[in-house]
This record gives sequence, C-alpha cells and structure tokens, in this order.
Amino acid sequence: MKKFLKMSAILVIIITLNIIFNNQYVQAELVEEVNIETNDSLEQEDKIIKYDAKTGKVTEVDMEELKQKVLNKVDNNGKNNSKTHAPLYTPYINVEATSAEPTPSKMGKPYRYICKIIADGNQVGEKNYGSGVLVGNKVFLTAAHCVYDQDNNNAAYKNWTCYKGYGSSTFEDCKTGWATVYCPKMWLENHNREYDWAICILNDDIGSFGGYIECASYTGNSSMKGLNVRTIGFPSDTNYGYLPDGPTQYQTYGVINNVYDRYFKCGGFIAGGFSGGGVLRSDDVVVGIVSASLDTKTVYAVRITDQMMAVIQSER
Repeated sequence: MKKFLKMSAILVIIITLNIIFNNQYVQAELVEEVNIETNDSLEQEDKIIKYDAKTGKVTEVDMEELKQKVLNKVDNNGKNNSKTHAPLYTPYINVEATSAEPTPSKMGKPYRYICKIIADGNQVGEKNYGSGVLVGNKVFLTAAHCVYDQDNNNAAYKNWTCYKGYGSSTFEDCKTGWATVYCPKMWLENHNREYDWAICILNDDIGSFGGYIECASYTGNSSMKGLNVRTIGFPSDTNYGYLPDGPTQYQTYGVINNVYDRYFKCGGFIAGGFSGGGVLRSDDVVVGIVSASLDTKTVYAVRITDQMMAVIQSER
C-alpha cells in the first residue's frame, strides 16, 4: 500500500510538472508571436503631447476622441479618406547606395514635398538645419529633435522656418513657422530615438500650391522587412562637403533590413541634415522619418504609425 501511494504521488508530480511546462511553453510562443507580428498593442502606451505656441497650453491628446473625429470626417465629395495602411504598389529594384545624389528637380514630385528646416539655436550665433515632409496643406512631419533642443531642456528652436522647394524661385514664398506641435511624451521625457517624431501645424498654408505627400503605416513588422526605399533630405554636414545653408536636395537608396515596433534601419548614404527627411516607397508614399544615422551607411528611421496618421488626418 505504501509503495502504491509513493508511486501515485510521483505520478501526480510528473503530471503536474508536465502541465506547468506545457502551459509556460504555449504562453511563451503566444507572447513571442505578438511581439514579432504586430505593433498595434503598443499604441495604447504611447502618449502624445500637444503644445500651442500662441497660448502656451500643453495638453495630452485623447487618441480615442481624435480617431473618432477622423472617422467622422468627410471630404468635399462626402467621402471618408481615413485609410492608413499601405496599398499595393510596384517596388524599386533592389539597390544599396554608397552615396547620396542630388535630386533631379525640387519642383517635381515628390521632391517639392520634402522641405528644409532652418532655425536659430538657443546659443548665440547657433544655427540648426534639418529636413521634413509636408503631409497636409498646413501639416508638417519631421523629427522631434528638429523642433526641440534636447540639450536645452526641450526648448523650442527660435525663428524656426520650413521652406518648400528651398532655393527654387517657384516656391520662393512657400515658407513658414509652426503654431502647434504634436510630439510623443516618451521623447520629451527621455529623447529615445524610436519616439523621435513631431507633427507641426504650420502658421501658413504652403500645401495648396503644389500639394503635399501621403503617408502609410504598416500593422506588422515582417511586411516591412526587405522593402526597397529611398531617403530624401537636405544634408548639411560640412565633414562630407555639404553646405549648411545650401539649396541642394539629395536622395539615397537602400533596403529596410531591420524592423522593430516603432522604428527600422535601412541602407543608404546618410549625413547630418537628413534628420526629419522622408523615407519613401517607389509610389512616393512616406513610411518613415529619419531620426539619426548610426553610421554613414545606416539610416535609423521612425515608422509611420496609426497614431501619427490619425493626427495628420485630423489636422488636414
């Protein structure tokens, strides 16, 4: 009897351990699958701060209210254009650039939508240069560090101006500053590059003349990997022969080789001044914004998310 009880106890322990082990294994698989295949759940933890320069008011954006506003919004034809995800298109031929080349024309598409930023720094005589993308008549997408000075308590750069078709006589009057900025709370708190984006609502309408560019978000990580893209901006790094206030716009090609929930890395030649510039597919749709260069051959870009799309569409 004692022997039978011992054997029964051992059997119960084995069965219990087997159940625990199997449950842990299944849970690990489920968690891993969610992390790899979708970034939608992460939207819940990303807070966005809205700053109004005129009133000085700072508020946290109610994303549910904002998304509902977008869903209820219709165009002049009574249609809702709130689709955010990437449609089908013909991709670029696979190519990795070892240099950046001047764009053919700042008057053509998509080049006229990629703008140059010039602003005064918070130190005497300091100038700051960057790039950005016009995504609405008065809506401008760029890197957060091209709007706020992260080394000076996030103070906004002074005399900040974006120039559409910089250096082109056709767009000579297409320049303006910003009135309102949307920016991730996480970037304002820790300057993490994966949150390095800002959406500026401009003082003036510079998009009605020549239009603006479209953006698209990807719900999964795997669908972006291997995507052939080009990065467009206004490099200003004198170490590579670029003029800080030069009018020449450049582009470089590469492949998205590493994809994460909020950012990706792709190839192409990159230098200072490209920050805030657009990373585009072959159909001239923006899928990311340049945050930094890890080296001259790696572009570190923030992904376009559904949250960003909601802000952009609500302000158009």
